[in-house]
Amino acid sequence: MGGLARVGSAPVVLVIMAVVGGAGLALLTGRRPPAGIRPPVATLVLLAAGVGCETVGGRWLGAIVAGYLLLIGAAVLERRRAGMVLVVVGLLANMTVVVTDGGMPVKGLPAGAGGRPAHHALAAGDHLAGLADVINIPVVSEISSPGDVAISLGAGVAMFGWLRPPARPRRQVATPR
Repeated sequence: MGGLARVGSAPVVLVIMAVVGGAGLALLTGRRPPAGIRPPVATLVLLAAGVGCETVGGRWLGAIVAGYLLLIGAAVLERRRAGMVLVVVGLLANMTVVVTDGGMPVKGLPAGAGGRPAHHALAAGDHLAGLADVINIPVVSEISSPGDVAISLGAGVAMFGWLRPPARPRRQVATPR
């Protein structure tokens, strides 16, 4: 597939692929969901609010930054879960680029071309080009940032870690009679 990769839903697609991959690998190795699952309500509220801000933020950077802060808050609440440090690092990296460069620069995007909200063509005046959308992900024909990759890897590790290994059979200890 040649030509310019799309600027679209890459972060969402990558996260979904990582979560499904983490779950699939966990299930293949015999891991299962923990018994008595109680949803972390505060985390779910922050996650939903963060995604909502990111989705409806449009070109208003304030809503996008608020979305990042809410998502970081959700990840911090789950900090004991494997992979969450990667998620926080990725979110912080993306938020820093958006704030510093007034949106996410995208390598190969023609000047003036539309993309996701608050995205623009990578230009000489952008300060954090190395953290911008510069990584071509051929599997999804998208351009992503190092932050997107960190978020996705962290989400996959978190899903793998959430599923528990099979319980080991307890050994019966012989009691003297």
